[in-house]
Amino acid sequence: MDIGRSVSFVFEDETWIEKVVIGGLIGVATLLLSWTIIGAIAGAALITGYALELLRNVRRDKPQPLPEWDNWGDKIVEGLRVMVAGLIWALPLLIVGIPVFIVLALSGDSNFAAVLGLCFSCLSALYGIFLALVSPGIYIRLAETQRLSAALRFSEIVNFTRENLSDVIIAVIVVLAVSLVASIVGFVLCLVGIFFTSFWTTLVQSHLYAQIGRQTAFEPAADYDLSPDDVMPGVGEIDVEAQSAADEIVAEPEDVSEAAEEAEEAAEDIEVNLSDLEGGTDEEGKQE
Repeated sequence: MDIGRSVSFVFEDETWIEKVVIGGLIGVATLLLSWTIIGAIAGAALITGYALELLRNVRRDKPQPLPEWDNWGDKIVEGLRVMVAGLIWALPLLIVGIPVFIVLALSGDSNFAAVLGLCFSCLSALYGIFLALVSPGIYIRLAETQRLSAALRFSEIVNFTRENLSDVIIAVIVVLAVSLVASIVGFVLCLVGIFFTSFWTTLVQSHLYAQIGRQTAFEPAADYDLSPDDVMPGVGEIDVEAQSAADEIVAEPEDVSEAAEEAEEAAEDIEVNLSDLEGGTDEEGKQE
């Protein structure tokens, strides 16, 4: 894994200043619009979608993988997929956490509440580490398939994480270190700089994830086992008829070849007739 490349690749782009400034300004706008909820979600999704496109560009070995700030709608949709996938992966912790908080609220300052709070804090920390480790697999899966269902194939992503565990741990540690440095630099730059340095950290993270994805690819993912009729009644019959027609064409290539030859002969006859017709017209013109 080339850590230096992940840290420096941003500055190799000829328009990196413009792209980073736009990313930082989107971060500022996201904070300012956070009271609208929709604005906050859209801003965060836009930045996440941009990072996902960067990951895809790195995996495709583009010399300058930093994407342009275009197709904002597509980027927001991709970012929303990442956010929904993250929420689903975090559901076990949320399911456990809600009753724990209720019990803590009812128990007050008792010893039982203290012990329960400590246990839940340890559980949250462990599960947080788990989510950090599977994040590269989630991002890579969404980048290569652009399907939310692919990010919910838990066994595949856990296996991918286990097979690349050393690289994943290195990537997580590097992102934490870069995030710390970026926060310090952003604080020095009158606090506003945090938005721009945080965006740079996001780009570094995507590049590291892409390097992991280039080393080991997922097995091709299939969709959920749904029949066409599960989606809409009657679609199954249409699907069967279309497949039968396709099978007949593939099974009887000679008929297709014969039809093509007949069409070609007909085209030649038409050309000959047109030539004769033009010749006859020219002769009549001369006689006149």
